[in-house]
Amino acid sequence: MAMGTNITNFTSQAADQQAYLHNAVLGRGVTNQSLNKEEFLDLNNDLNSVDQLRDTFAKDGISPEEQQILDARQMAYSNKLDQYRGGDFKPAVVSANPYDKAQNEQAGNIYDGLKEGTINQDEALKLLSLQRNMAKGSLQRNPNEQQQMLNESEFEIQLARKHNQPAPPPAPPVFPSFPAPSFSPLGSIGGVVGSLGTMLPRPAAGHISVGAPPRPLSTQER
Repeated sequence: MAMGTNITNFTSQAADQQAYLHNAVLGRGVTNQSLNKEEFLDLNNDLNSVDQLRDTFAKDGISPEEQQILDARQMAYSNKLDQYRGGDFKPAVVSANPYDKAQNEQAGNIYDGLKEGTINQDEALKLLSLQRNMAKGSLQRNPNEQQQMLNESEFEIQLARKHNQPAPPPAPPVFPSFPAPSFSPLGSIGGVVGSLGTMLPRPAAGHISVGAPPRPLSTQER
């Protein structure tokens, strides 16, 4: 019994590690531009399907025959990934029900966030892991439970994108505007001369002012 439990735990840990690597490769395929959106969504659906199948098999213990099925699905996924990364394909993304459609829309938002830089690789790993968790046991959940998981996933996606939104550019500085001066050259000079004339002191009585005519010399001064 203990040995069977250990084997099950080991298998589960190996599956979790494999899922982590698949999610990391999927996210990097967006940032290095080797996967387009349709390819990303198709591969994401394949991973969800494999996790859903694995979860179904694991309820009664995965038999050798079931493990062969899972291994074949993993091989098919790896081959498709290599094919998509080596070319530019437009696979049809099929939604079997409203739940799958909502999950595809969320995966598309993850792709867009990675593409525009508002979701980083660490956040993408977390969000793609939520996608896998939604796939596990989805056949056994009631609609309310499914909707709750979708809401939680959507909240995390929007939170990640909002947190990493680039700051808006600063507003341009506003300088006060002054009216342009209007003048005519002659009018300005005349006005300045007139103003200076009123500012000069007047000579006192009995004093010779600059520019006055010379007085005649007296007899003694001659």
